[in-house]
Amino acid sequence: MPLIKKLLIAILAIVAVLYTVSFFFPSKWSVKRSISINGSAEKIFLYVNDLHKWGQWYPWTKKTDVSMVITYDGPETGEGSIRRWSGSSIKSGEVKIVKSEKNHAIRYTFISERSSMVVNGSIIIQEATRDNRKVSEVIWEDSGDSGFNFFTRFLSGGLDKVIGKQFEDGLLALKTAVESTK
Repeated sequence: MPLIKKLLIAILAIVAVLYTVSFFFPSKWSVKRSISINGSAEKIFLYVNDLHKWGQWYPWTKKTDVSMVITYDGPETGEGSIRRWSGSSIKSGEVKIVKSEKNHAIRYTFISERSSMVVNGSIIIQEATRDNRKVSEVIWEDSGDSGFNFFTRFLSGGLDKVIGKQFEDGLLALKTAVESTK
């Protein structure tokens, strides 16, 4: 048997094994992080509900890709607001706020050319009063379904570690932005 034919059979066998093994990985995934911020839900909501302000705390900004171009569409804030981007390394995508609950939460969809899957996200703000001051817990979560794509099923196993770190950085930047304004 010629060497090329053996190589093709070996490659096909590896792909078949990987494809089969991928079905043992869950298709649904979720990444969730939270942080406590000294500030009212109203103050934090201003940064979360306005996609123009995401540049102050969102971890995927021009620092990630200096060639990134960001555009906005729809209303200035809240439901229907869209933030689109394109760049050489980060490719293109968009975040769209699909639901906005004043001073409490936003729900959004995230679509990226890189992953070709729709991510559903939320940022929830839970305000409390401690020692006569407003303190808010901010919970950021993304979830999705990899479907039958064996490659994304393999990747989704490591999403919590990779995206989770980005969420932590973003939440820390949000905390800094909120707590540094009067």
